Amino acid sequence: MSIAAIAATPTVCPDTTKTALGDPMIIPTGIRSILAVIPYMQIDAGITAAKTKLTKVIIESNDVPRGLAPLELLCNPIGGGLGAALDGYASNPQKYAVNIPVTDGARIQAYGQGLQDATTDPIVGCVYIISTGPPTGPQRYGLVGAMTTCGANGVLTTGGTESVIGANRLVEVCGAIVSNVLTTLEGYGGILSLQSSQFMPNLPVEVPLNSVGGGVGTAISDVHPGIVRYPVDMALKSPATIEYYCTLYATTITAAPSFVGAIIYE
Repeated sequence: MSIAAIAATPTVCPDTTKTALGDPMIIPTGIRSILAVIPYMQIDAGITAAKTKLTKVIIESNDVPRGLAPLELLCNPIGGGLGAALDGYASNPQKYAVNIPVTDGARIQAYGQGLQDATTDPIVGCVYIISTGPPTGPQRYGLVGAMTTCGANGVLTTGGTESVIGANRLVEVCGAIVSNVLTTLEGYGGILSLQSSQFMPNLPVEVPLNSVGGGVGTAISDVHPGIVRYPVDMALKSPATIEYYCTLYATTITAAPSFVGAIIYE
């Protein structure tokens, strides 16, 4: 068995517009699986003051035996800053196991899409980890929820719902909490909660989101540690409706941050 990697074309993605990352990838002869996908984001024209960037990569194909839709994966965020002299901090890209069976000549199309408007449009790309061997486990699917502004400190905020069809198990929970307006001295964090009457047993899945530290002065940066990812093993009835919630923890906050949740399932 041999393993290789092929990159989609890095492409500027304007605001929240779903944008193709170049032409489709054509599966080379002899390749039998996409083992993983590595989505990433970068910028080349300066960051947006006081605002963190967050995007997702969407993978689609009509040539995969079991289908791909949906396969949405969070990219790691790039932090904003406050003041005229600021830096943008980005953590390393994440690799997601997907285990997609493929055949010679199959066309796989990647898209990038921002989760919020920003003055500077990000460049989004992804890398496919491909193999001549079969998938190493069940095929995985992914959904990214809507970005939602957090409520007041300690208040549970609803972040929308996902409709999941054909799922057997929830295997990973991902998420992030990011700045809308960065303000001196203000740090924050939160708890992401997933709830569904189709979870078996019917219990919530609650995980801590990343913590973002505040700063002192008028020229500070949002040093964002990246998205959080937690392996879980929750059986699902299908079809399932999964609800996202977040509880913000910030005793002093001028402008509430936003959160997003995402799921990986089999």
